[in-house]
Amino acid sequence: MSGNLDLKAIRVKIYGTILEDGLLEIVMGVYLVFSMFTINNPSFILHYIWLPIGLVLIEVVRRRIIFQRSGYAKISLSAGEIGAIFGIILIGVAVLTGLIALIAGGFGLPIIKNLREMISYALIFFLVISFCFIAYRFKLPRWYMHGISIGLVMILSKVFDFHELVFILGIWVTLVGIIVLARYIRQFPIEPNPTLDHESQSEDVEIVEVSNASQSHQ
Repeated sequence: MSGNLDLKAIRVKIYGTILEDGLLEIVMGVYLVFSMFTINNPSFILHYIWLPIGLVLIEVVRRRIIFQRSGYAKISLSAGEIGAIFGIILIGVAVLTGLIALIAGGFGLPIIKNLREMISYALIFFLVISFCFIAYRFKLPRWYMHGISIGLVMILSKVFDFHELVFILGIWVTLVGIIVLARYIRQFPIEPNPTLDHESQSEDVEIVEVSNASQSHQ
């Protein structure tokens, strides 16, 4: 029983390390910046392809910079876990859409005119809840700020048609990610490998011995 609990705690800790280096925030911030350009210019396609590109860049940077400091652990989700995640998303959005429909019908909110608008606001609220859950689960307080600020900005940009707020938020989230990454690199410097140091010292000793031997023969 205790062994299972320990394994579960270790798994949670590993998932939490994905969010500690700031790389995901950088990708998310750039995505928000591109989103603003797409709103003003729908032919701007980089918004649509940035997420897969960003995830690949995260993997490359982690392999070159992060894993040397934190170590490497392969994380994989089972088919059941993936299905559960999609189920939670669908059920959560459906429940929130129903609540928004009840509230909009009861108070006659003019900003919510049809089912598409209801689902749009439900996705925003679900995103905020998800970010707050991440902040609580992995003890990352700045993700509360990300979730609440993204939710507010998305709602305000929809209500007042002020999409520049999305651009400003994207710049802010990107800067936060860069600062977190810089602190991470400074906090966890690459430790010298004692085995390699020992081997290099042994080679130096051998070179000195060979040099002394050649001089003695002369």
